[in-house]
Amino acid sequence: MNIVWQSNQFQSTSIPTTVFNSFKPSNLEQVLNFQSTLPNYSQTPLYHLDNLAKHLGVASIDVKDESKRFDLNAFKGLGGAYAMASYFAQKLNLDLGNITFNKLMEAIKDLEPVTFATVTAGNHGKGVAWAAKTFGQKVKVVLPKGSSVERLTAIQDLGAEAYISDLNYDDAVVEIAKQSDEQGWILLQDTAWVDYETLPLAIMQGYSTIVAELIKQLDRKHISQYTHVILQAGVGSFAAAVIASIYNQTVPDPPKFIIVEPNKADCIFTSIKSNEGIPKRVNGPLDSMMAGLACGEPSTIAWENIKANHTSYILM
Repeated sequence: MNIVWQSNQFQSTSIPTTVFNSFKPSNLEQVLNFQSTLPNYSQTPLYHLDNLAKHLGVASIDVKDESKRFDLNAFKGLGGAYAMASYFAQKLNLDLGNITFNKLMEAIKDLEPVTFATVTAGNHGKGVAWAAKTFGQKVKVVLPKGSSVERLTAIQDLGAEAYISDLNYDDAVVEIAKQSDEQGWILLQDTAWVDYETLPLAIMQGYSTIVAELIKQLDRKHISQYTHVILQAGVGSFAAAVIASIYNQTVPDPPKFIIVEPNKADCIFTSIKSNEGIPKRVNGPLDSMMAGLACGEPSTIAWENIKANHTSYILM
């Protein structure tokens, strides 16, 4: 296996505040307060890999195991649920920071069901389908070309109307955005672009629950004990959310962040390697066994956070 490494030429001491201000400690606590009232919520485990750390000669290695989240085998339900809740809170002029899931359900019980729509390369669609079922809404999920029938079936089993497209992920996103405008669906996509950032940011805020839990799980230790944090990236929303959440807990001495991507779906790596400082799209089939990372274009708001931080990039 070839592993390629790239440093960050755009690292800045001036972190973009618009999105980072959405991941301050008070924001994380607010999000967690709501998420913890969702049905079947429980904190996911933090494992301490002491033997591996000793073997590698480092002080500690910790792994947050998101395979236990909501019986979805992934963290993506956090983003879908919080974005859906944010949509209804804004629609009804409710303060999501002071409301529980049950109170929100009471507030929306007389509304006509909303149809949400999304494209998924991995577990995002499953998370949105689960959220729609949980909130009593409708959902249409499109999977890109090459997606497995098993993944499609898992989403359909949650009540979603879903199908496999003949387009790759990024082209399918363009198509579902167009259809949503035409049909009056609410697009709940985990990537952002110009003029479409509010719900993607809410999805990212949902992911911050992982860091909020981590802080509580460390007991008397502080999150600043970590010198390096390793994160995967597709469009970069998850990575950017965790980076912003941890940065705001550890500034002025944040850890170094390492982002790992598949070598055939390397939009973050390609963007960083470019001298232009703008998100770059990679084209083609985006072939990777890591289907959830097979994305060809960075999220705009994620990119601005990732490129400004203490980050390195690895392709595998």
